[in-house]
Amino acid sequence: MKKILFPTDFSDVTQKAFVYALDLANQLNASITTLHAYQKPDVGDFVMSTSLSEFYEGLDWNEFENYQQAIPSLRKIAADQNLGHIQINHAMVEGETITTISNVAKTENYDLIVMGTEGASVLKEIFIGTYAGEVMENASCPVIVVPEDATFDGRVDKIGVTIDFTTDDTKVINNILVLANSLKAKVEVIHVDLAHTGMITKRIQEFKDAYANYQELEFIEIEGTDVVETIANYAENNAIDMLVMVTHKRNFIQELFSFSHAKKMTYQQKVPVYAIPEQIL
Repeated sequence: MKKILFPTDFSDVTQKAFVYALDLANQLNASITTLHAYQKPDVGDFVMSTSLSEFYEGLDWNEFENYQQAIPSLRKIAADQNLGHIQINHAMVEGETITTISNVAKTENYDLIVMGTEGASVLKEIFIGTYAGEVMENASCPVIVVPEDATFDGRVDKIGVTIDFTTDDTKVINNILVLANSLKAKVEVIHVDLAHTGMITKRIQEFKDAYANYQELEFIEIEGTDVVETIANYAENNAIDMLVMVTHKRNFIQELFSFSHAKKMTYQQKVPVYAIPEQIL
């Protein structure tokens, strides 16, 4: 992973996530491009008068000036973290936020998106969604979402990977082993057993046998009644620095009654979530 895209609106939440992006870039020897998406007011099909055209030109210029004035604060954050050596590029693109982030990541072949989130209530997440949640579902690359209350020490030493036997878990594990090798991190593969049957233990043992030669890889089986709560508690109590989950595209009815665990996880706990969109596996 050599190219990291960092969407920002220069809020306190995104600036905190920027520190995480810097630390990650330092460990991966990667560059960062900050992306600021903005939208003009929609005037429909009306023909613009001279004054309206001038107004739009003024909007562009004001947006650019605000963006230009905000860039030094990001460079100061890098300098304060002793990470001023990291290559940081900047881009300002007109367009709807989620679409712009997804399009830029895909067309410019970014390897990773890192973004912050303030969190949301359950109902807001279902009916409105969040920028982070929507990007997680639609991106062409993995997305790391840094919760508002996330804490980190500058290194990723332990990665937790959640599996539920509904996707190709082997692809997920292999994907993360490559990342973990770059970060020199230990990997714990976690499954929450809701059924409390011996079948899960048998399947976990099959994974243990298949990856027996990987010393820095451990398989964990946890019993619980709620997947998100159980994993969140485990992550916080076992020094997990990054929690890996697969995001699935869902239709409206599915979103209404059973929304993505990964999206819910971003505001249920303090550990950054590394989301892998199912379509890129």
